[in-house]
Amino acid sequence: MSKHVLSKSSFIRGVQCHKSLYLYKKRYFLRDPLPPEQLARFRRGTEVGKLARELFPGGMDCSPATPFQFAKSVGKTKTLIDTKTPVLYEAAFIYHNTLAALDILVYDPDSDTWDGYEVKSSLIITDTYLMDAALQWYVISGAGIRIRSISIIYMNRDYVREGDLDLNQLFIKQDVTGESKKRQKYVFQEIQTQLGVAALKKSPQIAVGPHCHKPYTCDFMGHCHTHLLTSSVLRWAWLSFEQRYELLRNKLQKEEDFTPSFFIDRRLNDKLNAHIRKIIHISRSAKLISNEAAGQHVMFLKAYYYRPAVPAFDGHKPYEPIPYCLSALITDINDHRESFSHYYFGFNFNSKNKFTEALAALIRPKTVVLVYSDDALSNEVRISSAAGANYQVIDLYGYIEQGHYYNPASNGEPDLLKWKEAFVEGMDQLKAAHSNDTFVDLEIRDLVGKSATGAESDSIQQSARLYLKRMQHIYLQIINCC
Repeated sequence: MSKHVLSKSSFIRGVQCHKSLYLYKKRYFLRDPLPPEQLARFRRGTEVGKLARELFPGGMDCSPATPFQFAKSVGKTKTLIDTKTPVLYEAAFIYHNTLAALDILVYDPDSDTWDGYEVKSSLIITDTYLMDAALQWYVISGAGIRIRSISIIYMNRDYVREGDLDLNQLFIKQDVTGESKKRQKYVFQEIQTQLGVAALKKSPQIAVGPHCHKPYTCDFMGHCHTHLLTSSVLRWAWLSFEQRYELLRNKLQKEEDFTPSFFIDRRLNDKLNAHIRKIIHISRSAKLISNEAAGQHVMFLKAYYYRPAVPAFDGHKPYEPIPYCLSALITDINDHRESFSHYYFGFNFNSKNKFTEALAALIRPKTVVLVYSDDALSNEVRISSAAGANYQVIDLYGYIEQGHYYNPASNGEPDLLKWKEAFVEGMDQLKAAHSNDTFVDLEIRDLVGKSATGAESDSIQQSARLYLKRMQHIYLQIINCC
């Protein structure tokens, strides 16, 4: 049995960048460590894939014991196909030096053909998923299997759980056979090219560019961007990747390479000048707080959510956020006293009710409530509040997004935890505790079923407190200027 050179994942990598494929095959040790949130997404995808098997129960699993035993997996698959086994999981095939392992393969005795299904934990079908399916079709049909159709199974965003899971409603089966067939010539040519790349003695000369980030952030970024580590431009998230790399191609890498009015867009020049002059830009034309809402308390709120792909409770949809923690930093305008409150709601059907009750108890009359990039929390405050009309909810992120506030320490990153400047003492501890909010959200699965009274609770509380202090610092800067 021939040994494969390419796999489904390496093929998709090569479609994005041939240099990335070469490095993956020949210089794997240069690969960047995978961030924890990416590993968590992989686990989530595996869990959803196993659940989708129940759409076609009773199948035989062809998965290899280790990634180095796919030859056995291919042999097992062939044996089970020869005996017309009704359902196979992770059926493996090799053709044109390329390995493909299909999530679900189902035999149709009436036509003596097979239907293939690839499972995704996403709410949409992307072009990458279509390319994935096209490769599967190419390899499986090339291996001599009479495959009739190939479909992508993905999550139904409109499904609402009521009682036991209805898998036929939770998942959508989308036939992509036609689209897969249209891509066969491209797949053949790309495999030929990638096999040539994998045989090279030296890395292909491919300049960095927007393709390093699309459709996925390449895990050889650290290696390929070594010569740009001192570039400020590459970190400017307020510009698109296309804009950033265009500037780099024109030898514009740092603040001193620009004139203050370089851009046509005034808002871009505001950000540029903040970097050049090393100042915080605050617009004086927009008022943060209305006179009617100005009161004696300012409250900063931070909520943490668990977003299960599969709805855990009645009335919930896929990925619907379930609050499990709420933190509040309250400042009295008159005497400047501060109080910090932290609530842990656990993960159960009553978490949302506890969250709503905590908000209702926190909101006081004549209070300005500030959140950061959290529409769900803003709406819940409005619903839960009994304070009447004399309060205001402000999303600081919206204020920043509109260009009213820009701190060069942020580089335009929306995630507060990625800002490089430690505004308050202990911010480095926050970054060490949690790399970003995505990590916190995904890793809450490790707290499910536990009472967060130990190190987990301490870590979340510390993160929340310092996150709120950063929000407070931004707010005070704006207020003092305007």
